[in-house]
Amino acid sequence: MHEAGAAAKPVRTDPTGTFAFAAREMAKRLRREGVAAPAVGVVVNRVDLTRAIFERLRETVDAGVHLLLLLIGRSRHVDRRGIEGRLAPFRTGNHAERTAAAPLMVVATIVRILKDG
Repeated sequence: MHEAGAAAKPVRTDPTGTFAFAAREMAKRLRREGVAAPAVGVVVNRVDLTRAIFERLRETVDAGVHLLLLLIGRSRHVDRRGIEGRLAPFRTGNHAERTAAAPLMVVATIVRILKDG
């Protein structure tokens, strides 16, 4: 029990679960609103949290239905080409490919592209 006037301790939440839940709920909402292949992004500023959110989603999202991408840190030009290919259906104006694509979830930190060589 709390004494009158005593402040209650703040409740700590698990940011990993909170972000993963929000991403799943947003994907569901977009599907309900008629988006055939929703793309949901979660961007955070800590690599450890980014990885944890990605792992939580990987445990709770059907990988046979959703494409999950983890983007952390720097990326070489050759790696970028592979990522661009996976994201191509989600580019603006690419309606035909997007309709046929699997729903996408991207969990990322700030990504920098390095030139090869």
